[in-house]
Parts: sequence; C-alpha cells; structure tokens
Amino acid sequence: MSALFGFLGVIAGALVTGTITGVLAHMQHGLQGRVAARVLYATLLDARKRIDAVLRTERVGPSSHDWAVELVPPWQEHRDNFARAGGSSLDFREVATAFAMVSAIIAMRHNLIETDGTPEGEAQDVTDALEGCRAQIEIACPILERASLTRAERKAARLPVPLGFL
Repeated sequence: MSALFGFLGVIAGALVTGTITGVLAHMQHGLQGRVAARVLYATLLDARKRIDAVLRTERVGPSSHDWAVELVPPWQEHRDNFARAGGSSLDFREVATAFAMVSAIIAMRHNLIETDGTPEGEAQDVTDALEGCRAQIEIACPILERASLTRAERKAARLPVPLGFL
C-alpha cells in the first residue's frame, strides 16, 4: 500500500512540476516579447524622429541617413522574441516591413556613396523611400506599443490581451 502512495506522490509531483515549468516558460516568452517590443518601439520612434529631421532639411545625400545603419542590429537581435511572444502574424509582418524599409534606405545610402553624390532622380527616390518608411513606422509603432504592455496595463487601457503577452 505504501508503494502505491509513493507512486501516486511521484506522479503528482511530476504533474505539478511540469505545470509550473510550462507556466514559467509561457511567462518568460511573454516577458521577452514585451522587452523586444519596447526596444523595437524605441528604435522606430528614433527612426521617425530622424526621418522627420532629414525631410525637414530637404537635404538628401549619402550622410542624410547614416542613422539607418544603427536600426538594423536591434531588429536582428529582438525579432525572434517578438515573433514568439504570441502577437498576430499580420502585426509581425507590419513591424518587419518597417525594418525592411529601413534596410532599403541603407542600400540606397550605399548606392549614393558609391556614385559620389545624389543625382536629381535618386534624391527624389530617397525622399520617397524616407516618406514611405515613415508611413510604415506609423503603422508599426502602435503595434509595438500594444505588445509592450503588461496584462494589467492592457486591462487598464481596455485592450484585448493576446495569450502570448502575459
């Protein structure tokens, strides 16, 4: 009889341990996703500020978007955690598109440096790319802002709470 109770104790212990481990892993994914969203949100806010400054001065040249190079490492570092955290695939796609547009600006920058200047047509292309990137950032920022909130913050703001962002 004591062997049966011992066996049931082992089974109960395994179930409790497995449940606690699963809940903690789920919470860790949510935390990592919120941290990733916060870093990416701050990165895109900085990008928007810099794009606005370039567009205000109307001086588009090789040095007018040096800042874009700084935006790629945060995306590369945090995109996996943001993707795993449980947001919708559409939200992930919108944020990824914003960073892809930043990468396109970097490619244009390298092209301008190689051609040693900014021919008229290319200056307009860069301006169009900057404006398009800014528009995509305007779509991505609210997504990242929502994803960075805790469950309590979401409830206070009366936002839906996706399962991944506990």
